[in-house]
Amino acid sequence: MSKFALLICVDDPSIDGGGSSYADALAFSRALKRYWSFNDSEIVVLSSRGRGELYATRANVEKQFETARGVEKLDSLIVGFWGRGVIAPQDNKRRFCLANFDASDVRGTTVSLGSLVSATLRLRAKDSCFICDCRPTGLDGGVLNADDQDCKTLLNYARRTEPGYKFAALTACSAGERPIDLVEGQKGLFTVKLIEGIFDSAKRYQGSFDSVAGYAVQHTKRAAQESESQQFPYFANAGDGDVRFALTRGVRLDEEFDAYAQEASVPVAPAPKEREELDEVSDVVESEVDDGNVVRSKEKIWLPLAFGVIFGAAAFAVLAYGIFRLFSRN
Repeated sequence: MSKFALLICVDDPSIDGGGSSYADALAFSRALKRYWSFNDSEIVVLSSRGRGELYATRANVEKQFETARGVEKLDSLIVGFWGRGVIAPQDNKRRFCLANFDASDVRGTTVSLGSLVSATLRLRAKDSCFICDCRPTGLDGGVLNADDQDCKTLLNYARRTEPGYKFAALTACSAGERPIDLVEGQKGLFTVKLIEGIFDSAKRYQGSFDSVAGYAVQHTKRAAQESESQQFPYFANAGDGDVRFALTRGVRLDEEFDAYAQEASVPVAPAPKEREELDEVSDVVESEVDDGNVVRSKEKIWLPLAFGVIFGAAAFAVLAYGIFRLFSRN
């Protein structure tokens, strides 16, 4: 079974610590590996903390979709966005800010909700879903709430799903609302409930996205009300069957799992190191370096070799002296 997950997360520089976008996306990726049988090679995280091809720019987003398009018979697909959005003054459309966002080049440094969902559907995966957790803001930094048009866009694209394919979309808020952080800069309420929903579905040995979405909607709403706030995720599907993902084989549901427990480091190209930095306080004294990576090490063999030579020379000298004394007596 071929699977692919493209998770885009862009921290908001206006929030102390950048917000929870990066932490949420990483936590979700760990849940995919834990419960839905994804492995590291099947998950790509583009972020504002990434380097090179993992930096969340428009070019890198498009490149990942092109790569996924080359996968023959894609069975399971997940596309997700965590971050912030703006309303572009050029066309009055709501767009998602990318890592290199520039207010003077909105079109070149953002992607629209419609373009992301459309690209997701064009991959023609057997089961696919789109997840969105976005905090919209004005270009002046002012607070904006989710717009009714966002929900309509998701519903309209869901209805365009071709027969024989299944698609579902889930966004963190309904119109007029904003996502809530459980812990500012560390955990978003919606993603926490989304991950809990994956676990709840797995407990029943299901990979049902409808079940996960239902859990996320109800429990996000309830938790928001308990904090005297309002957040009601919006769910849309094609109405042609439930999107499902294969459960991870041998998953232990009785073992504790906290997707936020460990912060995974951002994959970056290793920086070149000085030779002495690669030396270990062990029997490795010399390493060869190729683009900053240790590719071969030599063991410390000169010391025992030197002792062997000295010992051998001494033994030979004693033997020679003994032979000399023996023959000198005769």
